[in-house]
Amino acid sequence: MSVKIYPYKQGSKSAHTLSRALRGRVLYLQGSRYRPRRRDTIINWGSSAQANYPNMINNPYNVRIAADKLESFVCLSNRGVQIPPFWTNRDDIPDEAFPVVCRTILNGHSGAGIVIADTRDDLVNAPLYVKYMKKRDEYRIHIGMHGMARAMSMYGVMSTRPSKSLSRVCWQCGPLALTSALLILFGTITMSWPLY
Repeated sequence: MSVKIYPYKQGSKSAHTLSRALRGRVLYLQGSRYRPRRRDTIINWGSSAQANYPNMINNPYNVRIAADKLESFVCLSNRGVQIPPFWTNRDDIPDEAFPVVCRTILNGHSGAGIVIADTRDDLVNAPLYVKYMKKRDEYRIHIGMHGMARAMSMYGVMSTRPSKSLSRVCWQCGPLALTSALLILFGTITMSWPLY
């Protein structure tokens, strides 16, 4: 099997790191002469652009849902995953919901596009408003092939077994078990990430 990485942008450092770890190759987004072979596995590394490759892991449509905060919230809440209360209309936010996170950018990362509104007067125009939930821990859940999962602390601690605090991964909105959440998520946004 030969592994190819289809990156979300050309020059992505994480795509190159992944390709080295898997002894693969990063594909060019434009002007590629690559022709897929039957035994090739192409990993879509965060691109929502439609790519016409067979044997591609991570459908671009599902990547788009996962990358868009509003689409993710709607998708997860429609499937019963406990998430913080959210609104798309600032007039619908109840007074007791503050503080609220105003998400002015739906696909931002590292805090881009976030404004914290402590009161209604602090609200800014945004496509998504989310009740602020104080966090104690933050984890990324990597779901791999066949439902395998690994939790990674945002502070660098890896775990394959949920810790007591990790069971509150559903933003502390209730006692939903991590395993149930993972199963729901796996069926909701079917994406596979390599586990290493």
